[in-house]
Amino acid sequence: MLQLIDRFLAGKTSAEEEQLLHNYFNSFQQSSAWDEEQLGSRDAMEQKLRSRLRESIGNNSTDKKGRLFRFSKQQLLAAATIVVLLGGYLLWNQLSSLLHRPASMQQAITGLQERKQVQLADGTVIWLEPGSSLHYPAQFNDSTREINFTGEAFFDVAKNPAKPFIIHTGTIRTRVLGTSFTVKAYTPVSQEVTVVTGRVMVQADSKTKTNIQPLTVTPNQQASWNNQRRQLEKKDLPSTLYYAQRRYGKFIYQGETVSAVLDDIRHQYNVQIQYDAAIGSCTFYGDFDLKQPVGNVLSTLAAALNTTLIKEQEQNSYRLTGGGCNSTSK
Repeated sequence: MLQLIDRFLAGKTSAEEEQLLHNYFNSFQQSSAWDEEQLGSRDAMEQKLRSRLRESIGNNSTDKKGRLFRFSKQQLLAAATIVVLLGGYLLWNQLSSLLHRPASMQQAITGLQERKQVQLADGTVIWLEPGSSLHYPAQFNDSTREINFTGEAFFDVAKNPAKPFIIHTGTIRTRVLGTSFTVKAYTPVSQEVTVVTGRVMVQADSKTKTNIQPLTVTPNQQASWNNQRRQLEKKDLPSTLYYAQRRYGKFIYQGETVSAVLDDIRHQYNVQIQYDAAIGSCTFYGDFDLKQPVGNVLSTLAAALNTTLIKEQEQNSYRLTGGGCNSTSK
């Protein structure tokens, strides 16, 4: 091959030889992986080509009497062609390495009673609740922005119609272009998406193996996975203020069941709470802030339910007994 390059530089190659040389260099550009069995060592070949070009130009720049030698247009074109092809291969190889390099994955995890705010490379902001796990690329290089998530979080997704934002939670998949919503997916059997602004599409993930139709969810609506029925369900909500404020540690309830409120308190404060079954189905209207001690929050709830709050001997353990639904907790 080097002899053929010499002949090309000297303008002595036939049309068939020139096509052979062209095919050889074209292989540089068409393959991001160098075939050393057929082409030899890439680094060695690059060094030889550069050396041969320098030698050819140096040897032919003057004749034996020191007179200036003028290259023919064909020789200059030959040298330029080789340089361009070689340079094009090197540039392509570098770009290909960057484009096909696996995206560096990042991870954000919150422990018990820990809350965290994460901003992604595209400007999306995510507020993680305790016990959550987020896996995301440092940069979004593909045609979509895909992440994996478990736990609970509020998402404020940066708008980018060209790159849909997709959240995988194991059972369902949430697809958005730019909006704000919450995802609650601590376990595969209980997952929900509540939209505050914009519009999202919720569908069963590919691993769920179901042919149910996706749901379009708009503000003040919630989509949830019914594991028993193996289907997605959607319902209207009177307000999503409760979900929007949770990211700031403010919990607002407008008719939520007491059992759901106590589940929130358990999870946010990492405490054990026992209560009589009679009060679990009551609905609660009120609010609390995570800056308050758990004892204060439970005392407020107990007063609304006309129940007695007992601090158990075990650490971080409480019990609500007696009372029931009243005018405050309908």
